[in-house]
Amino acid sequence: VAESNGGEVKFRCRCGCFAESTVFGDSELISGSELIALKDLNESSQQLRMYGIRDLDSDRFVINNINGIMNSKKGQEVIKLIAGDREIILSDSHPVVLGDENGKIISIVTASQVKPGDFLVDSNRRPVSVTSVKLQKYRGSLMNFNVVSQNPLEHIVIANGFLMGDLAWQTYLHSTESRLIYRKDMMLALGKEVKNGKN
Repeated sequence: VAESNGGEVKFRCRCGCFAESTVFGDSELISGSELIALKDLNESSQQLRMYGIRDLDSDRFVINNINGIMNSKKGQEVIKLIAGDREIILSDSHPVVLGDENGKIISIVTASQVKPGDFLVDSNRRPVSVTSVKLQKYRGSLMNFNVVSQNPLEHIVIANGFLMGDLAWQTYLHSTESRLIYRKDMMLALGKEVKNGKN
């Protein structure tokens, strides 16, 4: 949900998004629960860094600051995606990057639209087939954050080794009727938001 206050747009998320057990990053790792703890200690989230992708086709990454760390109450319904030997737990509206059988990014969809046989994309741009999609209750908290960047692609982060969208992508998907953004529209879609100073 986007709220405007004196021209400044702030984002809040009622459902969280990532399970707090999610591990973010590539060579330097931090968990969702650690981010929540830093927020609760009033640490400056602007000093926290997050890996994001640099472009649609290469496996190069960029590191940006993050802000807007938030978390939800415990005991919410979530979706568990199992792909290969890994899993990731998300709220149903969380943005998931899908690829083709070669690992090429083709779209961003909400977790509720992912089905067995779809391909997640890992941090090395390899396709990993989804073998199971389960709806369940999560005992922990859900959490999310926003990447500080003017480049829409840098709002795609590494979570449990997979490419996933941040809070800005979730907010944008929520504003679209289909809850789906195809590859050709990805730069234009969120780009309009960040160019207008909303992130």
